[in-house]
This record gives sequence, C-alpha cells and structure tokens, in this order.
Amino acid sequence: MITPTEVLPGMELYKSLRASQKTWAPTASVSAKELMKMLLKKGVDPVLTGLTLTGNREKGGLPDNARRPDPYEIYQYTGIGVFRDDRLVGWLNDTESKAYNYITNHIYSTVLTVPCPHAPGNFVVEVTKSKIKIEPRIVDGEPRIRLVADTEGNIAEVACAADLKNQETFNDLEQAVMKLTKSRLLNGIQRVQKQYASDIFGFGEAFHRKYPKQWHQWKDDWNRQFQKLPVEIEQKYRLLHFGRMINPTDDHVKQEEQ
Repeated sequence: MITPTEVLPGMELYKSLRASQKTWAPTASVSAKELMKMLLKKGVDPVLTGLTLTGNREKGGLPDNARRPDPYEIYQYTGIGVFRDDRLVGWLNDTESKAYNYITNHIYSTVLTVPCPHAPGNFVVEVTKSKIKIEPRIVDGEPRIRLVADTEGNIAEVACAADLKNQETFNDLEQAVMKLTKSRLLNGIQRVQKQYASDIFGFGEAFHRKYPKQWHQWKDDWNRQFQKLPVEIEQKYRLLHFGRMINPTDDHVKQEEQ
C-alpha cells in the first residue's frame, strides 16, 4: 500500500500509531523489544494493535493512491489484540482498549463523554493526567490486586443544564466521571479475565516483584489464578478547568421565540 505522507509505509504506520496512543488512547504502541520481553516474562502477556485495510487492494499499491483526495485504499487501527503466550486469543474494543492503557499507564491525552448526573445531556472531560499504581496483596493466602488511580482532567464541554459555579453541582460532575471511569476499568479487567484468561495488565509480574516466594508457587498456574483474581479500585479524580458550555434549555427557548 502506498501511504500519503511517508515514502516508507512502515514509517507512516509507526508515526500514526504513536500519535493515536498519545491523543486518543484506544491503541497500544508496542516495540519489537517490548514484545519480546512480554513473550519471555512470566506474569504478563503481550498485546498488539490491530490494523484494518479497506478499499481496493490492487490499486492501493499504485503511486496514485497517495495523490488522490479519496484514496483507493486506506488503513485504520482497530482495537488491541490479546495474546496468551504467543497466540492471539481475541480482541478488545475501543473502551476496553482504553481501560488497558489506563491500567498500564499509557494514557497521555484522551476524552471521556459522561452523562450529566441531574439533567439530560452529556459533558465531555479531557483527561490530562493519569497514573495508576498496581498494589498486589495476599489475603488469607490468596492473591488480590488493588489499583490506586490518580487522574486529572478538564471539563471541555457541557451540553446540559448545570451551574458549574455551584460547588455541589461541580462535585456531582466529578463523582459522575469517577464512577464511569471505575466502571469501565473493572469491565475491561473482567472481560479479559473471563473470556481470555490472559494477564495483559502485568498483575502477575507485580506479585513476582513483591512476593517472589509465593509467586514461585503460582506462576505455572497463573492463568487460572488470574481468572478469579479479585481486583478493587481506589480512585482520586480532580476536575480543574472549564471549556465550552452549552445550555440546551436556552437553545430551546430561542427556537420557540423564532
């Protein structure tokens, strides 16, 4: 395939994938070195981002493909592929892929659309900082994981009736973001646990570092342990600045007056 901005298609894909991870977050930029490390380590399974080609495969290889405003063939990154050892076992959708990037601390910038808590409509949060610490624990001889999340974001747009100058309303928005984020993280983890039994998050590696003796007993059966591993999330979420505010009530009144 001839790509529009780079002579070498591999360089085009590389730059596009890096930009996608940093600005949107449903993709994972994995180098060959990182992939080899994940394949060789116990306690973490590999992931790779999927790529889909659409259009005319034959004409996509022609030089004219790069000059046309509507190319014969285009590519698109489509979710994260989950591996168990060196075998592809399934795919994560965009929301689950974002959960993976949150947990592995690969969120640089992304947006989140959240339903308003007390009015119809949504508001949009631009995530500017995200850090999750994986804390392995042993309770009654069994492994457990606690995720300690520290996130900051800006309210980029509000499309519902909400008085952001009111501290109680602002707190409600903050709680709504926190609740939705926590739910998506847990759903992403549980999907991987139940459907793929593949520890792509590196929970086993965290146990290996903190509890090497116990890990030695679990490592050969870690996939089964991972499937039933309890995970809890402790979250701190701070909303800081305001962006664009839209009041749908005012729009409705203006339409009636016209």
